[in-house]
Amino acid sequence: MNKTKILAAILCAVIVFSAFPTPSFALSDPVGTVSGESGRFYEEMTLSDGTKTGVRYTEMKLSGTYGSGKVLRLTECDLSNTNLSIDVINCGTYTVSRNTVASAANIFSKNGKTVLSALNGDLWMTSVNSNSNVTKKTLQTTRGVMIIDREIWATQEFGMENYMNTSGAGTTASLKSAFGVTDENQPLVGAPVITVKVTNETKNTSLVSDGLNRLPAWDSLVVYNHRINSLNYALDDSYEIALTATDSAFTLDKKVTAKVSAIYPSGASVRPSIDKNTIILTARGSRASELSSYQVGDIVSFDLSLTDKFGNTDLWQNVVDAIGGHMHVMVDDKRTYYDTSSSEYPTSLIGVKDDGTVMFANVNASTNGAYKGLRFKDAYQLCSELGYNSVFYLDGGGSSAIVTLKDGTYTQRSYSADGSPRSVINAVAMVWNETPVCQEQGSLAYLTTSDELSDISPSFIPAGILERIVEGTNSLDWHYVPESKALHAEPCESTIDPFMNLDMSGFSEYIDTSLYKSVTLKLKTNIKATTQFALYYFTDAQSSIQVAETKVAPSDGDIYVTFNMAAEAGWSGLLTALRLDFFEGITSVPGQYVEIEYLAFTKTPRDLTLLKNGVFPVGTIKDYYAFKDCRGEHSYTLFTKTDSETHVKECALCGYSETEAHVKDNGTLIAPTCTSQGIVVHKCRGCQYVMETVELPPQGHSFSDGYTVDVEPTQSSPGSKSRHCLYCNEVTDVTEIPPLSSPGDVNGDGFVNSLDSNILQKIAAGTVSADITVADLNGDSQINAMDCQLIKRLLAGV
Repeated sequence: MNKTKILAAILCAVIVFSAFPTPSFALSDPVGTVSGESGRFYEEMTLSDGTKTGVRYTEMKLSGTYGSGKVLRLTECDLSNTNLSIDVINCGTYTVSRNTVASAANIFSKNGKTVLSALNGDLWMTSVNSNSNVTKKTLQTTRGVMIIDREIWATQEFGMENYMNTSGAGTTASLKSAFGVTDENQPLVGAPVITVKVTNETKNTSLVSDGLNRLPAWDSLVVYNHRINSLNYALDDSYEIALTATDSAFTLDKKVTAKVSAIYPSGASVRPSIDKNTIILTARGSRASELSSYQVGDIVSFDLSLTDKFGNTDLWQNVVDAIGGHMHVMVDDKRTYYDTSSSEYPTSLIGVKDDGTVMFANVNASTNGAYKGLRFKDAYQLCSELGYNSVFYLDGGGSSAIVTLKDGTYTQRSYSADGSPRSVINAVAMVWNETPVCQEQGSLAYLTTSDELSDISPSFIPAGILERIVEGTNSLDWHYVPESKALHAEPCESTIDPFMNLDMSGFSEYIDTSLYKSVTLKLKTNIKATTQFALYYFTDAQSSIQVAETKVAPSDGDIYVTFNMAAEAGWSGLLTALRLDFFEGITSVPGQYVEIEYLAFTKTPRDLTLLKNGVFPVGTIKDYYAFKDCRGEHSYTLFTKTDSETHVKECALCGYSETEAHVKDNGTLIAPTCTSQGIVVHKCRGCQYVMETVELPPQGHSFSDGYTVDVEPTQSSPGSKSRHCLYCNEVTDVTEIPPLSSPGDVNGDGFVNSLDSNILQKIAAGTVSADITVADLNGDSQINAMDCQLIKRLLAGV
């Protein structure tokens, strides 16, 4: 294995030397101090009628930190002045058209628009950068995304385009940056990825192309429209479908529909040509078979969608103009690109400040004939000193150029390494508009809130976050799989060295390597042989990237790949970047894969054991996309007690967890009885941990004042009554109730007979007394002959 590989991309150019005079400098202007500067010159740009535009041009001599013999040339504008706009200038009708930046600015300046400053874009040209296995003739396109007046001229560079078409590069395309401006004059630095979905409405089939107006690389499928040229440049081994559309221009807000008009199989002697109403599908290698079912007359639709890897997808839907470039130097004030190389390249940078100020910057030699410029390792410091928030490399090398309006003409302020300005495909311009471009500039709050990684701990990184921090790959296609919540990585070609770069700088904190002793990946793979995994790591304490390696045995289930970092001599300082190398020691081919569930850092062997047993660190996010959806409104329904003071609460939706203090509830009463104690139980409102128990004494009996009949008396048996406790079944003062008597039973023996008749006669005569209620048979409250007569009749049964 080559242990000297680094996370870098070199911007190449042809070197030709000549000489220009040295500019004069004066000191002091509003731009911040740059380390080692030895002089500066600045001026506010004005129109021919004397109107001050607020656009400032500055030149600084660099020395010391940035090396001698170089000049920083800088144009800045504030888009809150709505007469100013940022416009992308194409240097002709097609993406194959070229012009110098100065000439393009001059041609663009009409109809109330005046270019004040312009910076070159990059181009991708087969005659310079490609092997012979790409196109029949010279073909060029933009290095990245290009949008002009909402129309998408080209999508981002794709993997096989970069791998196959660049002489000796052998690496797939990494994530590229772009600068855009919305319809509300909001400047954006992002990493837009535009997807072109192609649907055969007749056959009810769909596919996703590799891009729009890109190079026709092997094993790729590219969509072309009239923006590429009137000719077709693909090799004759391509399988091509020609379609006719009413309007072949592509935007994000409309579907383009076309009809298949002709099919050109591989090897056909005639190839399709392009006009304003033509769309061509060009497929080579493995992707050609995806077009085999298409027939003349089929109706085909094209839908374009855009996502921004920096998190501003919604804003990018409203982008009017955009220009793509290379790797980003910094995002939200955080360093995002690392390189230790001391090589110098003429460099063009573009970026924004927190307040929305836009910067065009160029660093190259102070005199012509010297191929000097910015060292990649110095770019972050330079942009930080200038006070910028998000910046990326727009271009570099011999075509790097900055132009301003000077004395009524467009003058290239930077020296050209070729001796004269190069012609390029496109440029980006600061433009004065006679009529304001909008009512007011939109909010720039996104500049400091776009990166949701800023408040996430990097110690546990699930696949959704891994997707966010991939900075580029070599020979790997990768995508997030929502169903398994895993990052799928698969070789896009036969290779012995597929790898993935990870940027660790976007988190709220850096991993302190003195604390974390191992790095673990949980993954699945279909490789059926023991393989070697390598972990390259870059810290602020190292001058070069270090590497750790481990063997991985095949398995049909989950695999834990653990790197013992305690054994690594270079494991020191703060971790800034990683690179994962898969399938070392074998030739990997498409179809083999790894699916990573998470990457985690652990401090102790016990932590590693807990992790493998499914016990995750506090602060863990298990599902990043659910975390984004429920951010701020977590469903905290899962709780784990940690001790008598705290618990861990976990969101049931995304798994995000936090430690918080127990919160006592109002208590649950278990009431006392007359004879036993009661209690009040206070629990934590979240985890239900019992925090306090309060005892209550027995309350004692409380008897009623009146009696309650417990047993009703009958004629043959007594009843009973008592006083009851108001709170329980206890009774007191139990009293008997006599049996009930029947009318006529004067002697109370339970029977009415002649004895009762005799006694009743005596009562009527007044010789004895008795209970009137049983002796008064007719109920007239008197005992007399009538009662005696009634009892005789009762006894007679009459």
